[in-house]
Amino acid sequence: MEAIRICRLTENDLPLYFEKQWEYLCRDLFSEDDTEEDRAYFASHEYRNEVKRRLKNGTLLLLCYQTEKNAIGFAQIALEKGCARVMEYWISPEHRRKGLGKICWQETETRLQRLGVRKITLEAATKDAEKFWLAMGFAKLKQDRYEKCIKIAEITETYML
Repeated sequence: MEAIRICRLTENDLPLYFEKQWEYLCRDLFSEDDTEEDRAYFASHEYRNEVKRRLKNGTLLLLCYQTEKNAIGFAQIALEKGCARVMEYWISPEHRRKGLGKICWQETETRLQRLGVRKITLEAATKDAEKFWLAMGFAKLKQDRYEKCIKIAEITETYML
C-alpha cells in the first residue's frame, strides 16, 4: 500500500479544494431531490468566502489526503471550543474499499486530539457513509428532521457507544 500524506490546506489551495469538492458533491451527494438553489449555494461566492474566512481565522480545517501520485480525498472540519464537526469527508471512488478511508480518518482523529478536540460530530449523508462512521467508532444519536438516511453521530473523549 502506498504511503499517505495528509496536508493541511491553506487559502492558496482553495481553487483545487473547491474543484474537487464540486466533483464530490455532484458525484456522491446531490440527488434529484436537491433544488438548483441547494446546488448553487456550494458554488456561490457567499459559501466560498465563508470557507475562506473560517480557514483564515482558524475555525475551519481543510485536509488533503495524498499518495505520491495524487490527491485521493479531502476533509472539511469546523472547529469550535474543543469540538469538531466533520462537514465533509471523502475518498475518491477509485481509492475506496481499500482501507484508505480508515487510515486517513485515524490520522485525522489523532490530529484533532492534538488540537484539543474532545468531541466530534457529523452527519452521514448515505448508508455507505453511515456504515463507515459506525465502523470508525461513532454512534447514532438520532434521525435528522427530514427523515432521510442522515444520522447524527458523535464520539466523546471516552469513545462510549
